[in-house]
Amino acid sequence: MAAVLVSGAVYAWPGGTPAARAATPPPLIYHLPANSSADPATELEAIARRVETLPTDGGGGSTHLRWREWALWTRTDSGGTSSKVVPEEFDLLRTSTTATLKRFLVDQGPGSATQQPAVTTLQDKTPASPDGLRTWLQATTPGVTGPAGAAEAVHDLVTQRVLTPEQRAALLRLLAALPGLTTSGDVIDRAGRAGLAFSADSAASGLPTRYTFIIDHASGQLLGQETALTETAGKLNVAIPSVIGYDAYLDARTTP
Repeated sequence: MAAVLVSGAVYAWPGGTPAARAATPPPLIYHLPANSSADPATELEAIARRVETLPTDGGGGSTHLRWREWALWTRTDSGGTSSKVVPEEFDLLRTSTTATLKRFLVDQGPGSATQQPAVTTLQDKTPASPDGLRTWLQATTPGVTGPAGAAEAVHDLVTQRVLTPEQRAALLRLLAALPGLTTSGDVIDRAGRAGLAFSADSAASGLPTRYTFIIDHASGQLLGQETALTETAGKLNVAIPSVIGYDAYLDARTTP
Protein backbone atom coordinates (compact mmCIF):
# COMPACT_ATOMS: atom_id res chain seq x y z
CA MET A 1 0.00 0.00 0.00
CA ALA A 2 1.25 3.49 -0.77
CA ALA A 3 0.02 6.97 0.01
CA VAL A 4 1.27 10.10 -1.70
CA LEU A 5 0.46 13.75 -1.09
CA VAL A 6 -0.12 15.36 -4.46
CA SER A 7 -0.53 19.11 -4.20
CA GLY A 8 -3.75 19.78 -6.05
CA ALA A 9 -3.37 16.86 -8.48
CA VAL A 10 -4.56 13.29 -8.98
CA TYR A 11 -2.37 10.87 -10.91
CA ALA A 12 -3.25 7.49 -12.40
CA TRP A 13 -1.18 4.77 -10.74
CA PRO A 14 0.56 2.15 -12.91
CA GLY A 15 -1.41 -1.09 -12.81
CA GLY A 16 -4.17 0.45 -10.70
CA THR A 17 -7.74 1.35 -11.47
CA PRO A 18 -8.54 4.95 -12.40
CA ALA A 19 -9.51 7.15 -9.49
CA ALA A 20 -12.94 8.71 -9.34
CA ARG A 21 -12.84 12.33 -10.43
CA ALA A 22 -11.61 14.32 -7.45
CA ALA A 23 -13.88 16.85 -5.81
CA THR A 24 -12.10 20.20 -5.85
CA PRO A 25 -13.07 23.47 -4.11
CA PRO A 26 -15.53 25.75 -5.94
CA PRO A 27 -13.87 28.73 -7.63
CA LEU A 28 -14.01 32.11 -5.96
CA ILE A 29 -16.21 34.78 -7.54
CA TYR A 30 -14.39 37.91 -8.73
CA HIS A 31 -15.99 41.28 -9.46
CA LEU A 32 -14.07 43.89 -11.43
CA PRO A 33 -15.21 47.35 -10.22
CA ALA A 34 -16.63 49.64 -12.88
CA ASN A 35 -14.27 52.45 -11.78
CA SER A 36 -11.18 50.23 -11.73
CA SER A 37 -8.26 51.21 -13.93
CA ALA A 38 -7.93 47.49 -14.68
CA ASP A 39 -4.17 48.07 -14.89
CA PRO A 40 -2.64 45.79 -12.25
CA ALA A 41 0.65 47.67 -11.99
CA THR A 42 -1.18 50.93 -11.34
CA GLU A 43 -3.49 49.39 -8.75
CA LEU A 44 -0.70 47.57 -6.92
CA GLU A 45 1.49 50.68 -6.91
CA ALA A 46 -1.36 52.70 -5.37
CA ILE A 47 -1.75 50.11 -2.60
CA ALA A 48 2.03 49.93 -2.08
CA ARG A 49 2.36 53.71 -1.72
CA ARG A 50 -0.39 53.76 0.88
CA VAL A 51 0.96 50.74 2.76
CA GLU A 52 4.56 51.92 3.06
CA THR A 53 3.39 54.95 5.05
CA LEU A 54 1.72 52.79 7.71
CA PRO A 55 3.35 52.49 11.14
CA THR A 56 5.43 49.38 11.77
CA ASP A 57 3.28 46.66 13.29
CA GLY A 58 4.18 45.74 16.85
CA GLY A 59 7.72 44.43 16.97
CA GLY A 60 9.50 42.68 19.80
CA GLY A 61 10.41 39.18 20.78
CA SER A 62 8.03 36.81 19.00
CA THR A 63 6.05 36.34 15.80
CA HIS A 64 2.88 34.34 15.25
CA LEU A 65 1.83 33.01 11.85
CA ARG A 66 -1.21 30.90 11.04
CA TRP A 67 -2.32 29.69 7.65
CA ARG A 68 -4.48 27.07 5.94
CA GLU A 69 -3.54 24.97 2.92
CA TRP A 70 -5.64 22.75 0.71
CA ALA A 71 -4.11 19.73 -0.95
CA LEU A 72 -5.28 16.35 -2.24
CA TRP A 73 -4.21 12.99 -0.84
CA THR A 74 -4.07 10.16 -3.38
CA ARG A 75 -3.80 6.62 -2.10
CA THR A 76 -3.43 3.31 -3.91
CA ASP A 77 -3.70 -0.26 -2.64
CA SER A 78 -5.03 -3.60 -3.82
CA GLY A 79 -8.50 -2.09 -4.04
CA GLY A 80 -7.43 0.61 -6.47
CA THR A 81 -6.83 4.35 -6.20
CA SER A 82 -8.77 6.87 -4.13
CA SER A 83 -8.43 10.58 -3.47
CA LYS A 84 -9.41 12.83 -0.58
CA VAL A 85 -9.45 16.56 -0.04
CA VAL A 86 -7.35 17.36 3.02
CA PRO A 87 -7.40 20.96 4.32
CA GLU A 88 -4.61 21.49 6.84
CA GLU A 89 -3.91 24.37 9.19
CA PHE A 90 -0.49 25.44 10.46
CA ASP A 91 0.43 27.53 13.49
CA LEU A 92 3.98 28.86 13.81
CA LEU A 93 5.27 30.63 16.92
CA ARG A 94 8.80 32.00 16.66
CA THR A 95 10.90 33.74 19.30
CA SER A 96 14.45 35.05 19.04
CA THR A 97 15.82 31.60 19.92
CA THR A 98 13.14 28.98 19.19
CA ALA A 99 10.39 28.15 16.76
CA THR A 100 7.46 25.77 17.13
CA LEU A 101 5.19 24.64 14.31
CA LYS A 102 1.85 22.93 14.96
CA ARG A 103 -0.12 21.25 12.20
CA PHE A 104 -3.63 19.84 12.27
CA LEU A 105 -6.32 18.58 9.94
CA VAL A 106 -9.08 21.16 9.68
CA ASP A 107 -11.98 18.69 9.70
CA GLN A 108 -10.63 17.04 12.86
CA GLY A 109 -10.17 20.24 14.86
CA PRO A 110 -7.37 21.41 17.18
CA GLY A 111 -7.29 18.03 18.88
CA SER A 112 -5.60 16.58 15.80
CA ALA A 113 -2.62 18.94 16.10
CA THR A 114 0.86 17.49 15.92
CA GLN A 115 3.99 19.41 16.80
CA GLN A 116 6.65 19.47 14.12
CA PRO A 117 10.42 19.71 14.61
CA ALA A 118 11.55 23.24 15.40
CA VAL A 119 11.81 25.49 12.35
CA THR A 120 15.21 27.05 11.84
CA THR A 121 15.24 30.56 13.29
CA LEU A 122 15.75 33.13 10.53
CA GLN A 123 18.51 35.64 11.18
CA ASP A 124 18.74 37.70 7.99
CA LYS A 125 16.37 40.57 7.29
CA THR A 126 13.88 40.61 4.45
CA PRO A 127 14.77 43.36 1.94
CA ALA A 128 12.37 46.30 1.72
CA SER A 129 12.87 47.15 -1.97
CA PRO A 130 11.39 45.19 -4.89
CA ASP A 131 14.77 44.65 -6.58
CA GLY A 132 16.41 43.61 -3.31
CA LEU A 133 13.52 41.29 -2.47
CA ARG A 134 13.59 39.72 -5.93
CA THR A 135 17.33 39.03 -5.74
CA TRP A 136 16.99 37.70 -2.20
CA LEU A 137 14.17 35.31 -3.13
CA GLN A 138 16.00 34.13 -6.26
CA ALA A 139 18.65 32.54 -4.04
CA THR A 140 16.14 29.81 -3.15
CA THR A 141 13.57 30.16 -5.95
CA PRO A 142 15.26 31.04 -9.26
CA GLY A 143 11.93 31.26 -11.09
CA VAL A 144 10.53 34.02 -8.88
CA THR A 145 10.21 36.38 -11.88
CA GLY A 146 7.49 34.12 -13.34
CA PRO A 147 4.00 33.38 -11.95
CA ALA A 148 4.71 29.81 -10.81
CA GLY A 149 7.99 30.68 -9.12
CA ALA A 150 6.51 33.79 -7.54
CA ALA A 151 3.65 31.75 -6.08
CA GLU A 152 6.14 29.33 -4.52
CA ALA A 153 8.49 32.02 -3.22
CA VAL A 154 5.72 34.19 -1.80
CA HIS A 155 4.18 31.24 0.04
CA ASP A 156 7.53 30.38 1.61
CA LEU A 157 8.06 34.01 2.59
CA VAL A 158 4.73 34.76 4.27
CA THR A 159 4.63 31.43 6.11
CA GLN A 160 8.00 32.20 7.71
CA ARG A 161 7.97 35.95 8.40
CA VAL A 162 5.78 38.82 9.53
CA LEU A 163 6.43 41.55 6.98
CA THR A 164 6.74 45.24 7.84
CA PRO A 165 4.73 47.78 5.80
CA GLU A 166 7.83 48.57 3.70
CA GLN A 167 8.43 44.87 3.02
CA ARG A 168 4.78 44.35 2.10
CA ALA A 169 5.04 47.27 -0.33
CA ALA A 170 8.15 45.66 -1.89
CA LEU A 171 6.26 42.39 -2.28
CA LEU A 172 3.36 44.15 -4.02
CA ARG A 173 5.77 45.80 -6.46
CA LEU A 174 7.44 42.46 -7.12
CA LEU A 175 4.04 40.98 -8.01
CA ALA A 176 3.24 44.01 -10.20
CA ALA A 177 6.23 43.13 -12.41
CA LEU A 178 5.01 39.58 -13.18
CA PRO A 179 4.54 39.03 -16.94
CA GLY A 180 0.92 38.90 -18.04
CA LEU A 181 -0.49 40.01 -14.68
CA THR A 182 -4.16 41.04 -14.80
CA THR A 183 -6.63 42.42 -12.27
CA SER A 184 -9.20 39.71 -11.50
CA GLY A 185 -11.24 42.01 -9.26
CA ASP A 186 -12.75 42.27 -5.80
CA VAL A 187 -13.32 38.96 -4.03
CA ILE A 188 -14.30 37.42 -0.71
CA ASP A 189 -11.57 34.93 0.13
CA ARG A 190 -11.94 31.48 1.69
CA ALA A 191 -11.74 32.97 5.18
CA GLY A 192 -14.57 35.45 4.48
CA ARG A 193 -12.32 38.51 4.02
CA ALA A 194 -12.60 41.14 1.30
CA GLY A 195 -9.61 41.58 -0.99
CA LEU A 196 -8.46 42.51 -4.47
CA ALA A 197 -7.19 39.70 -6.68
CA PHE A 198 -4.47 39.71 -9.33
CA SER A 199 -3.72 36.76 -11.62
CA ALA A 200 -1.12 35.56 -14.10
CA ASP A 201 -1.03 32.46 -16.30
CA SER A 202 1.88 30.10 -16.83
CA ALA A 203 2.50 26.61 -18.21
CA ALA A 204 5.75 26.19 -16.28
CA SER A 205 4.25 23.24 -14.37
CA GLY A 206 3.50 21.46 -17.65
CA LEU A 207 -0.17 22.47 -17.77
CA PRO A 208 -1.76 25.89 -18.39
CA THR A 209 -2.27 27.22 -14.86
CA ARG A 210 -3.58 30.46 -13.38
CA TYR A 211 -1.91 31.80 -10.24
CA THR A 212 -3.96 34.30 -8.24
CA PHE A 213 -2.82 36.53 -5.38
CA ILE A 214 -5.43 38.12 -3.07
CA ILE A 215 -4.40 41.38 -1.41
CA ASP A 216 -5.98 43.33 1.45
CA HIS A 217 -6.68 46.86 0.16
CA ALA A 218 -5.84 48.66 3.40
CA SER A 219 -2.92 46.74 4.93
CA GLY A 220 -1.32 45.31 1.80
CA GLN A 221 -1.25 41.90 3.47
CA LEU A 222 -1.36 38.87 1.21
CA LEU A 223 -4.62 37.19 2.23
CA GLY A 224 -4.25 34.12 0.08
CA GLN A 225 -3.25 32.41 -3.14
CA GLU A 226 -5.20 30.28 -5.60
CA THR A 227 -3.95 27.85 -8.25
CA ALA A 228 -6.28 26.69 -11.03
CA LEU A 229 -5.99 24.64 -14.22
CA THR A 230 -7.50 26.63 -17.06
CA GLU A 231 -7.41 24.61 -20.30
CA THR A 232 -6.59 20.95 -19.79
CA ALA A 233 -5.98 18.55 -16.91
CA GLY A 234 -3.58 16.36 -18.86
CA LYS A 235 -3.48 13.03 -16.99
CA LEU A 236 -4.89 14.59 -13.84
CA ASN A 237 -8.37 13.42 -12.90
CA VAL A 238 -10.01 16.80 -12.25
CA ALA A 239 -12.53 18.94 -14.07
CA ILE A 240 -11.59 21.96 -16.19
CA PRO A 241 -11.48 24.69 -15.08
CA SER A 242 -10.56 23.51 -11.62
CA VAL A 243 -9.04 24.97 -8.46
CA ILE A 244 -6.19 22.60 -7.63
CA GLY A 245 -4.77 24.38 -4.62
CA TYR A 246 -5.13 27.34 -2.32
CA ASP A 247 -3.56 28.99 0.72
CA ALA A 248 -5.36 31.26 3.18
CA TYR A 249 -3.02 33.33 5.36
CA LEU A 250 -5.02 33.82 8.56
CA ASP A 251 -2.72 35.59 11.01
CA ALA A 252 0.61 37.41 10.91
CA ARG A 253 1.62 39.47 13.95
CA THR A 254 4.45 40.31 16.28
CA THR A 255 4.25 40.58 20.06
CA PRO A 256 6.66 41.92 22.71
